[in-house]
Amino acid sequence: MSVGYNGFADLRKTSYRFIFGYPNGTAGQGFIIDKNKPQAGFDRDMQNNLFYFQEGSDAYLPFTSMYQFVNAGYVNFNYKPSDTWDILIGARYENDLSLIRYNRQGQENKQTINKNRDLFLPSLAVKKALNDRSNLRFAASKTVTRPVLIETMPIEYINPDNETIVGNANILNSENYNIDLKYEYFPTNKELIAVNLFAKRIDNPIERSFRTSGNSNGVAITFYNAKKADLLGLELEGVISLSRISEALSNFSLGANATFMYTDVERSPEQLQLERPLGYSDDQLHKRGLQGAAPYTVNADLKYDFKKKNALSRTLSLVYNVSGSKIFAVGSSGTDNFYERPFNQVDFVYQEQLTKNWNIKFGVQNILNNQYKIELGDDSYYNVNTNNNLQYTNYYRGTTFNFTVGYTF
Repeated sequence: MSVGYNGFADLRKTSYRFIFGYPNGTAGQGFIIDKNKPQAGFDRDMQNNLFYFQEGSDAYLPFTSMYQFVNAGYVNFNYKPSDTWDILIGARYENDLSLIRYNRQGQENKQTINKNRDLFLPSLAVKKALNDRSNLRFAASKTVTRPVLIETMPIEYINPDNETIVGNANILNSENYNIDLKYEYFPTNKELIAVNLFAKRIDNPIERSFRTSGNSNGVAITFYNAKKADLLGLELEGVISLSRISEALSNFSLGANATFMYTDVERSPEQLQLERPLGYSDDQLHKRGLQGAAPYTVNADLKYDFKKKNALSRTLSLVYNVSGSKIFAVGSSGTDNFYERPFNQVDFVYQEQLTKNWNIKFGVQNILNNQYKIELGDDSYYNVNTNNNLQYTNYYRGTTFNFTVGYTF
C-alpha cells in the first residue's frame, strides 16, 4: 500500500498593448505593402511622413490574472493473490481552486470568477497472466482534463497567422470515465502482439470553435464545453523481429500501432445556439464527432538495433505516423466544421551509447515535408460561396534537424 500527496500552483498575470498605424492626412491614398517583407515599406512611409503609430489598447482590458491551486491525496493498494493475478486499486481526492480576474472592454471594475471543485478519482487495474506468454488486462478509471491557459483566460491572443484566439473564463473541467480491455501475446522476449478495446464517456469535453467577431477576419477561435461525448475504439499493436524472414535481418524489427475510433457528441446549450442555422431546430442539426478526435491513427517504425564490441548499443529508426481527418474547429451558424486533413510524417532517429556515461542522439523530423492543411467541410446547411477554395490554412511545416549529447551520472 502506498499513500501520498501531490499538488501544484499556477500563478499568472498578463498584460499586453496594441499599437496601430494611422494615415497622416493621407486617408485617400493607398498603401502597397509586401506582406512577407513589410518593414521596408513601413520605413519608407515613415520617412515620408505618410503615417504614424499610436497606442490603441483598451485602458482596462489588457490586465488579467489567474491563480490556481490543486492539492491531492491518494492511496494505492497492490494485491497479488497468486502468481497469475495482479490487482491495483487506487483512489485520489483533489481540491481544485482557481481564481480568474479580468476586465470587460471599457469597464474599470474587475470581474472575478471563483471556482472551487472537489474531485474523487477512483481507478482499478487487473492483470491476469494466462500463461508465460500472454496476459489479459482490464482497467477502469475516472480522470480529469483541465483547460490550458489559452482556453480559459478571457483575453485576445493574435498568433502569427493573424488568428484571434479568445479564452472562455467559464470553461469547465472535463471528467472522463475510461474502460479498457487488453490482450497481450509475446511470441518472444522481443516481440509483442496486442489488441485493446476501449470506451470513454466524457462529461463537459472541451472543444475548439469558431464564433463571429469584429476583427479583420470576421471570426475568432474560442472554446466551449459540450454536454458529453461517447468514444468507442479498437487499438492494434505489434512488434515483430525480421529474423522470421531471414537470420541476416535479426537486428531489424518492425513495430506498428493502429487505433480506430468512433465518437459522438451531445452539444451543450451554448453550442446549439452557436451551430444552429436560422430556421432550423435542435433535432435537425447533423450528428458530429468530438473535436480533435481522429477516426484512425497509424504509427509504424522500422528499427535497426545492435550491440557494439564493448556491449554498448546503437539504434537507427525510421518512424511514420498519420491521422485521419479530424475536426480542427466546430463550425457556426450553419457552416460545416473545419477539418485538419491527414498529414503524413516520416522521421529518422539515430541513437548511440558512446561510453557508459556518454550518449548521442540525432534526428530528422518531417522528412517528407508534406503540406499541412485545414479545410472547411463540404456539408454546410446552406450553400457557402468559397470560390471553390475550402482551405482555411495551408503551409509546409519544414524539416527539423536536432542533435543531442547526453551524460548520465
